[in-house]
Amino acid sequence: MRLEGGFLWARFVGRKNWFSADVDLNVEPIDCFMANPGRLKEALISRRSLLVKKAFGVRKMGFDVVGACISERIVHLDTRFVNALVEESLEN
Repeated sequence: MRLEGGFLWARFVGRKNWFSADVDLNVEPIDCFMANPGRLKEALISRRSLLVKKAFGVRKMGFDVVGACISERIVHLDTRFVNALVEESLEN
């Protein structure tokens, strides 16, 4: 499976609710969609580097959180990816 699109680095600021994250993208505050509704308190700590991607279509939030940089590794945070990966592997 290929991950396509322009990924950008941002810094985590906080969460308003389970499905949104406040991040700084080039010093500009933006709201991002969090596909994983879990608490993620270990992953989402203040100023942590996050990988975000511009969302497609008409959406309330213009970006999606894709991953977090933890211990010099990118940890995937978008639960929709796992569903697509399993579906693709079952088709092949």
